[in-house]
Amino acid sequence: MQPNTQPQLADMSVLAGQTSLLSKLEVNDSPFLSCYLDAQSGPGSCRQFIEDKAALIRPHLAGVTRLEFENALNMVYRQLEGAWHPDVKGMAIFARGLAGGRHLTAIQLAVPMRNSLAVYRAPEVLPLIALQDSQPVFMLLLACEGSVQVLKLDLGSVVPHAWPLRVLPHPTEPTAVRPLLSGSGLQRIHRLVSANTGMPLVVAADADSLPALKDCLPLRAASSLLHSLALPAGVDQVAAVDFVRRSVASARTEMRTELAVRLVRSKRVNGPAVTGQVATLEALRAGNAESLVIADGYDTSGMPQWEAKIELPRLACAQGVDVIVADSDELRYLGGVGCLLRQHQERRAMPRPAHFGQLDLVA
Repeated sequence: MQPNTQPQLADMSVLAGQTSLLSKLEVNDSPFLSCYLDAQSGPGSCRQFIEDKAALIRPHLAGVTRLEFENALNMVYRQLEGAWHPDVKGMAIFARGLAGGRHLTAIQLAVPMRNSLAVYRAPEVLPLIALQDSQPVFMLLLACEGSVQVLKLDLGSVVPHAWPLRVLPHPTEPTAVRPLLSGSGLQRIHRLVSANTGMPLVVAADADSLPALKDCLPLRAASSLLHSLALPAGVDQVAAVDFVRRSVASARTEMRTELAVRLVRSKRVNGPAVTGQVATLEALRAGNAESLVIADGYDTSGMPQWEAKIELPRLACAQGVDVIVADSDELRYLGGVGCLLRQHQERRAMPRPAHFGQLDLVA
């Protein structure tokens, strides 16, 4: 029997592990290629994108660095020529040539990535971190199309945990309370949800069925409930899952924006926060950072000797510090990056008086 050599799509646990390993790799002066691809366009289009970017990078390289770049680039091309999962939508490929300590990591994903090619001494892990933050893993209790299902949503994949359970018909008496499931069905839901109490839970159904579906939850699941969502009328399961995904992603975006606002406000009142590349780097090196917040679209042009967008997330990830990418014009104005500091490390400033900036007359 031939072994199954088809590449697998990365789930969240695999992606987190690969991100951690990449962030802890030893770096040197050899060029490290970090390539992110929207694989929906196919191998030919992906290769053409890389070739176009490589043509822009080559004039900036010379000597051994140029040879090492070409070596790593050929490793990326060979990876593109290999097997693709039938459902792959995005890819991340990291390569370094032999002289710098050969390294090749290829990750196939069920979600598309924005095309980019970075050449630096270290791998660029920020897109992987942003993907993990925007695509949380959660369990979905879904009532749709006359059935109730328990699904696991993990990086674009939808994994059913059990066969669909048929909902009970509407009661004949208008005043009767409508139970959604039979007794055996309710017990099955209890077992499935109770077995995954460590995973966030989302409940989704049409507006009429949502209260009854929430009543199906065991009491211990209340602490895991992340959202309860009323589905648009008449949607099928595919559309319902897409609606839930977009709703959860929207809530995550709001949370990231609120964190950026908290960082900016804390900085302005001399609270436990720093902004700018240098201050952020010092906080990370000192082990004082609680969260690293980067403005979405934060970038530097050219090919600098020290690339903050690569170095700061890599250092934070290696330390286990949370990294958040947020859409914040205020943070961009303050340097595009900052850290919330650990409370026990903050330097407490004297609070401003209640009427700060006004003249108080005392008789």
